[in-house]
Amino acid sequence: FEEPEAPGSRSFFTEIIASISDIKFAKDGRYILSRDYMTLKLWDINMDSGPVATFQVHEYLRPKLCDLYENDSIFDKFECCLSGDGLRVATGSYSNLFRVFGCAPGSTEATTLEASKNPMRTQVQTPSRPSRSLNSITRVVRRGR
Repeated sequence: FEEPEAPGSRSFFTEIIASISDIKFAKDGRYILSRDYMTLKLWDINMDSGPVATFQVHEYLRPKLCDLYENDSIFDKFECCLSGDGLRVATGSYSNLFRVFGCAPGSTEATTLEASKNPMRTQVQTPSRPSRSLNSITRVVRRGR
């Protein structure tokens, strides 16, 4: 599987941030979820033209790639998972946060949650808001069967 690269988008960091840090198969065996530094990608094993959905996780860090390279953070690895029903995907992020995205057709669900061992700690939860989530959490969907 390979996603076509946009012309002129190649930089020193392209291969580093595209390096896959985790991969999971869906229970039905048809889909594969991959995690690289910036995105989660959902692939249909029956289509090799590119991912059927791409979820932007760390897009806000793109302007800071030089700093992340200098302090080796750009080499951090994050895991991913799919829900049992296949309707959601999740991945870890920085500051004990994890991101959950809806992957049903037409879904704009995107939630940020905080993981904590302290049950008394106030939890950070950012539910998706369709008007804002489309700007701050870009989801590119290409469907074809």
